[in-house]
This record gives sequence, structure tokens and C-alpha cells, in this order.
Amino acid sequence: MGNHINQFRRIIIQILCCCIVIVSCSKKDEAPPKDCNCNRVVSSNSFNLPGGNTFGTWWAINDCSGLQTQGQWSNKRPQNGTCNP
Repeated sequence: MGNHINQFRRIIIQILCCCIVIVSCSKKDEAPPKDCNCNRVVSSNSFNLPGGNTFGTWWAINDCSGLQTQGQWSNKRPQNGTCNP
């Protein structure tokens, strides 16, 4: 009877080891790689001038460094979420 209990324990331990290996080898969701050359536009505003011209400012954050930048634009407003040089 004691021999059967030891065999049962071995089988349980083997099953648990297999489960641990399977779980540890499964693919994990990884975040998409960051573009360190991308200053992502987070906000912009615009002003209209007489004659139909527009201008404004934009604010962007670098995807890797978190550095915030600000710039000006004219005639083509940058879209939020796009990369700005």
C-alpha cells in the first residue's frame, strides 16, 4: 500500500512539473516596440487669419524619453497621435 502512495506522489509531482514548464514557456503579450525617433503629437491649437491662412502651435512627447516639445505650424495642422519631426 505504501508503494502505491509513493508512486501516486511521483506522478502528481511529474504532472505539476510539466504544468509549470508549459506555463513558463507560453508566449507572453509584449508591448509593441517604441519608436525613439517619434515625437507623438498630443495637442495642437489653431488660429485663423484673414485671407484663409491658419497657424498654431503643437505639443509632442517623445515615445522613449518622455521629453516634451512644442512647435509652431502654418497651413497644415498636425493630427494628434502622429509623429512630428
